[in-house]
Amino acid sequence: MTFKNTVNLSANELPKPIPAESTIVGKYKPALEKEKPSYDPSKQQFTWTVHYNHDENVIPLGSGKLDDRFEGNMTFVDGSVVVKQMAIDGKGTATEVGRLVENVDYKIKPDADDKGIHIEFLRKIDYAVTIEYKTQIQDEVIGSVPYKNTIVDGSGHTSNN
Repeated sequence: MTFKNTVNLSANELPKPIPAESTIVGKYKPALEKEKPSYDPSKQQFTWTVHYNHDENVIPLGSGKLDDRFEGNMTFVDGSVVVKQMAIDGKGTATEVGRLVENVDYKIKPDADDKGIHIEFLRKIDYAVTIEYKTQIQDEVIGSVPYKNTIVDGSGHTSNN
């Protein structure tokens, strides 16, 4: 997105106004983004990374929700979730500034069929969040098998990989 600012400096002491202008290009991160997972073949586990609110909006209490569904023979690895508070600098680079605490800052509820998780934030969110978690392949993987994982936030943004 491009922003252009034009100004004219005028004063009684100046014979004519002095014009100036500046243009900047704003780069914004998406509200919800899931990275391509890493895969550990020795454990048959995927590690997923989700970037939430990296556009740094204020998400009010009750609206900070994520629903993540797994397809195929993947199940959630209990205890694998890490939720990080991130700071975004002027160049758009995210840096971890702290870890959120389960059942204080957020809660996790695995689906009854173990094919997804629900994350609900227990406070308003006015910062970027990065979430990492693992899924386990239940059967032996032979050859190339596609796996899909889709996440939706409380505002209806969707990302999958």
